[in-house]
Amino acid sequence: AIALPLSVCGHGSEFLLAKVQLMKDTSLLVEVTADYGENPMLSSEEEARASLKDTLNVRVGNQSRPLNEMVPVRFERRSQQDPSAPLPPDPLAENKPHQLLTASWQWKPSEDAIAFDIPKESPNTLIMWVMDEQQPVAKPKWRMLIAGDVSPPITLPRSPWPADGFTVLLVSCVLSAGLVGVLMHWRRSRFVFASAKDA
Repeated sequence: AIALPLSVCGHGSEFLLAKVQLMKDTSLLVEVTADYGENPMLSSEEEARASLKDTLNVRVGNQSRPLNEMVPVRFERRSQQDPSAPLPPDPLAENKPHQLLTASWQWKPSEDAIAFDIPKESPNTLIMWVMDEQQPVAKPKWRMLIAGDVSPPITLPRSPWPADGFTVLLVSCVLSAGLVGVLMHWRRSRFVFASAKDA
């Protein structure tokens, strides 16, 4: 996408903003924000909560599952839009506090790539963009998604060392054994050197 449609420029509050962020620890952070104070489809914070909670599915291959069933959702009230959002500034709303509600999910997917889809019965339109903490860009690519749409696949980074407890324990044991071996070799060398000197 090169430029946002005029309708988005003038009525950005009517859309849900969905940011997908690849974190440095290889986790995935998804934030979906609703401006329920200006959105004619949402009359209250309670309606915004219900709408945000069920707005995204996670798709792996041909399998789709509600994001809210995979990871617990957290809600946060905000007064300013995310500065990375690909919406042009609204001069009429500059420095004006907004009534925003953000739903967020964070987890470490085991898949190499995932996508998101919008439930077919959803009344929402989303603007989704992807951020990478390892490779930040000034103008992230974005997509407009409506009911039934599927986002492009998102390739997930992999940690060079698995972070599970068993692996950490195994690496610690190997390093400890190596250190013990070095110390024993050093003591043996000193003993041999001292014996030869005494002789």
